[in-house]
Amino acid sequence: MLDGAGLHLMVDSRTQMAFTKDYLERYMADLVDLVGMHIIMGPTVVGAHGAWDGWAMAESHVAVHVRAGTVRLDCFSCKPFDTGLAAGFMVQRLKLTNAVFQVIERPMPEPLEG
Repeated sequence: MLDGAGLHLMVDSRTQMAFTKDYLERYMADLVDLVGMHIIMGPTVVGAHGAWDGWAMAESHVAVHVRAGTVRLDCFSCKPFDTGLAAGFMVQRLKLTNAVFQVIERPMPEPLEG
């Protein structure tokens, strides 16, 4: 159990899929729902012609960055979530190949003294 910490799932991968703004917005909304967060702002996607940047603010955040077939993804939550389920969803929905996954447990810093 992550007491006062968070999990940060980061993915660097390739894809041959051509995305649209609407598709990436729906992907992020569905990912936020899958990991049990609630959208506060977004999802917002900017870009065109295969170069996209997107984010959704929830209790924490999800982000997507696409450039010339390279896809970089983030999913950070202060609450525990199933990183394997989230990673599988990312691979399936974005048709990822050659994916490198990193999961970092991010503990809360000690309180300031003073």
